[in-house]
Amino acid sequence: MAEAVQPGSALAPTGGRPGSALEQAGALFQGVHARLQAMHPARRRWLGASALLVAAVCAGLAWYGSRTDWRPLFSGLDTKDMQQIAQELAAAGIPYRMTEDGSGVEVGSDQVDKARIEVATKGMPQSGRMGFELFDKPNWVGSEFDEKVNYQRALEGELEHTIGTLALVHSARVHLVMPCDALFG
Repeated sequence: MAEAVQPGSALAPTGGRPGSALEQAGALFQGVHARLQAMHPARRRWLGASALLVAAVCAGLAWYGSRTDWRPLFSGLDTKDMQQIAQELAAAGIPYRMTEDGSGVEVGSDQVDKARIEVATKGMPQSGRMGFELFDKPNWVGSEFDEKVNYQRALEGELEHTIGTLALVHSARVHLVMPCDALFG
């Protein structure tokens, strides 16, 4: 059997009246207030402290989740390259910041690839060792030996750039010894 509902109770149908939701919220607030007043004061303090702790943990998690995870884009640059890269990143709308020592640029971890491509298309940075950019311009008069040396320099430069992007690495210098096919060569 269906029970009869009192017209003034919280379970009563609203009938589409405009203030009915506000009235229900007020009734709910009064019920919670009455229960809190009926509690022992020590229990109320524990409930308040617990609510504050939960709110602080939620706020901390929200802050941690929304902060930017900065990753190095380049390090060990001279001031001319720093200015050019900063201008290029600003023009592309990529947020960046300078490193503490002032010789590097950091971008958000989700923007590293985009920033690298944007800067590389402009031929930057000019300082430091070059990687495979050595092969961007054809060398028509070079010998096979020159090509091998340039290939080794390009590998060293690319490895320096890659190692330099690691968070704990301040600077890197790479020297490779390539295997020789000859017995006494």
